[in-house]
Amino acid sequence: MNMARLSAIAALSVALTAASATHAAFPLELEDGLVLSGFLRRSSLFDLAASNDDTSGCLQLQSGNEGFYLFGPTANGVFFSQDGCGSKVVLNKCEFAKAPELCQQVYSCSDMTGRSRCLSFDKPTPSTTANTASPLKTSTASTRSTRSTSTASTASTASTTSQTEHRTPYPAIPPKYPSEWPAEACSASNCQAPDCACSGMTSSPGGLALKDTPQFVMLTFDDAVTEQAYNDYFKPLLASMPNNPNGCPASATFYVSHQWTNYRLVQELYQQGHEIGSHSISHPWAGHWDEEVQGQREILSTFAGVPQSEIVGFRAPYLQQGGDEMWTSLAKNGFLYDSSKPTERYHDPGMFPYTQDFETKQECVIGYCARKAYKGMWEIPLTDWDNDQHGLFAMVDEYIPRDRADALKYLRRNFQRHQQNRAPFPLYLHYYWFLDRPWLFQAFRDFVVEIAGRPETYFVSQRELLEWMKDPKPLHRMGEVEALGCAYKPPGLPACSKDQEQECIYTHPVLHNEIIMWTCQACPRNYPWMGNPRGQ
Repeated sequence: MNMARLSAIAALSVALTAASATHAAFPLELEDGLVLSGFLRRSSLFDLAASNDDTSGCLQLQSGNEGFYLFGPTANGVFFSQDGCGSKVVLNKCEFAKAPELCQQVYSCSDMTGRSRCLSFDKPTPSTTANTASPLKTSTASTRSTRSTSTASTASTASTTSQTEHRTPYPAIPPKYPSEWPAEACSASNCQAPDCACSGMTSSPGGLALKDTPQFVMLTFDDAVTEQAYNDYFKPLLASMPNNPNGCPASATFYVSHQWTNYRLVQELYQQGHEIGSHSISHPWAGHWDEEVQGQREILSTFAGVPQSEIVGFRAPYLQQGGDEMWTSLAKNGFLYDSSKPTERYHDPGMFPYTQDFETKQECVIGYCARKAYKGMWEIPLTDWDNDQHGLFAMVDEYIPRDRADALKYLRRNFQRHQQNRAPFPLYLHYYWFLDRPWLFQAFRDFVVEIAGRPETYFVSQRELLEWMKDPKPLHRMGEVEALGCAYKPPGLPACSKDQEQECIYTHPVLHNEIIMWTCQACPRNYPWMGNPRGQ
């Protein structure tokens, strides 16, 4: 093993042990000259590099909305999972660590946008067998208590069959399994709607003229649906949005992760006509795709009343795709699309969604990308945003505007760039962007209302966009697009009231701290988790 790598691990371990409950802003100096440097790269990586700039032995700290990952030749995949800004976090995936001495409690704080501001460490706990166990082996809570916010029994504990009483206009999605990429390149002669679309398409599908092409806007939010997020941001933002030009309500997509989610509010968003997608159970770096992606789908169905057949989209945590392993899991579980893949190459002009039938022209920026074909399955790319300092960002919230004027300039600049070919405009973000920045939320809401009032602009869910892609209609025929019509009634359980909400309290199966889940269904015996999504 490279001595520089051993030195990096040893020095980090010493620093974790010695630095007891002290805070330090970047750069954070560690033992033996190691420095946690403060520069930010595209995928939000902070480098932990030796002072002699020997990058062969460097470790990397991935800072995200939910915690920190350590990556490197000898500490691949160590994850510190975070419960909110500035709160205690504990190592979650020590089974991937080559250095078990890193399995210990730490404290961290973040501004919740993926850019850390300070870091402190508690005394390490001894490494034990429990610390190095897979989350799959600790999927049920060790202790449990529940309490309800209502003494009345909920009327929403309907059977599974009651969730499928209403018909859906979407056809069933057959399982798809990988095959080798065709030898020939994708073209209009061998890839045609409704089930195939070539990658790299920057002109309107179906041969539509630019003036006849709708300007679709995809508003998506990632991570937990909390009461704060819903009441302070989702509800007022959605309420301020006017109807689409066809007179029907605008819609958005919510990629929901499990921990701290209020499933009553997910149920309400879904019944308002918004799309619900899977964003995993534990918000991991990568891996355990069936348990994470399909498991979260089962949780959403069981505790938010959303039929599994309606949950067909996925976004990978940290946009870290998992190659053919991930795509095979999506395919065999009947998912229709992924939306996790950023593109700089096709950001100006933007590109349209495409299927995985042929080798893609889109570059692979983060994680591992598919090397096989998945016929009829779609990729909705994350077209890069830019600012006037030539920065590129996969999601809207990777850039923090200086003030309200800068925010509006940033938003309008990127919308106008998409107007040149009317490629779908991605408004992908986390609600954390608005925390402690009321001026930013107001600017964002004003911008949304501004562009929603344009005669060519349609705010649609990502699934609705794909329905249009399968049979593109010009602006004057948008009334024929059934998926965007006013008559659609979401199948599943109806929305429930606050009085019906159950507050279910557990001990977290991995972190062993208190964890709460809210739902209008009966509290399950155990906290739903990987390997036990129904909490049985």
